[in-house]
Amino acid sequence: MALNKNLIYVSLIGLFFIGESVGCSLYERTASGQNVLEEMRILPSLNECGHVGAFDRILGGKETAMQEFPWTALLIYVDETDPDNYRMGCGGSLINRYYVLTAAHCGTSTLSLVRLGEWNISSEIDIAELNKNIKAIAAPPIKDIKICRQIIHPKYNESGVYDNDIALLELERKVDYTPYISPICLPINDEQRMNRYNDVSAYITGWGQRETNIYSEVKLKARVKIITNDKCESEYLSKSKINISEKLMCAIGNEMDTGKGDSGGSLIVMNTVNGKINAYLAGITSGGLQKRINEKDASENYNRIAAMGIYVHVGSYMKWIIENLGSFEK
Repeated sequence: MALNKNLIYVSLIGLFFIGESVGCSLYERTASGQNVLEEMRILPSLNECGHVGAFDRILGGKETAMQEFPWTALLIYVDETDPDNYRMGCGGSLINRYYVLTAAHCGTSTLSLVRLGEWNISSEIDIAELNKNIKAIAAPPIKDIKICRQIIHPKYNESGVYDNDIALLELERKVDYTPYISPICLPINDEQRMNRYNDVSAYITGWGQRETNIYSEVKLKARVKIITNDKCESEYLSKSKINISEKLMCAIGNEMDTGKGDSGGSLIVMNTVNGKINAYLAGITSGGLQKRINEKDASENYNRIAAMGIYVHVGSYMKWIIENLGSFEK
């Protein structure tokens, strides 16, 4: 059924369930099944991935332009007691024409669809305001695509904290790239895979909870700073039992920079490879916390809130990702 954009938006951060596979039929997609299988395994070229769109480097939790971060996906869940009732929850990142990468804890038996090309979740047609007097319809209709298989990392530990919290969502049909829907680049070479991006500025996006404790109708972007795991543990997690392994990373921002509801979303860094500047998926949002900081910031605020996000380090899982693209092993 066609989904109305005016859906109930709920946060699923902190929910830990293993998703069930619906099953994908390779040969239902096309008669030339082997060609499709090969296509599913292919990651996009630098000419196809990591095009941020109408990008500007604004600090804080700002609204994105409609074409910004076009790989951003919304995950849609069906109410088991009422099949006509859908809810939005986690986020994800489109990585090729058939797969979205997200957090394992976002996978549940009710996870049904991936929505691509979304901007304003409350609007039937996304409209960009050009100036005070002129408005233009700038975005084509969103794409809701059925998830036919959830590939949860086999060592994901739902009772643990952030252990292998990564999953691939296989889509029922091929995604056609547009200026509003296109993939993010993945860290392919060894240097990128090992890069921890310590002290590097990164970006996060989503519709998560803002400083007013309500969810944004429009996709937001924010700038954060990636910190070392040692600093993460000593300054933010010293009173907790959470250990940040080499397969995780941390980033900090102001209170408005990270929020609930963006589990599975992307931690984005800009890299230059072969002379091309592209956006790369450095991390997947797994969780986070807030901490009151008693120090002066730029606004002379001595008692501000810092938000720390915990992310799956994508480079540590590239072997697993590539092995599972187009794989139909049971």
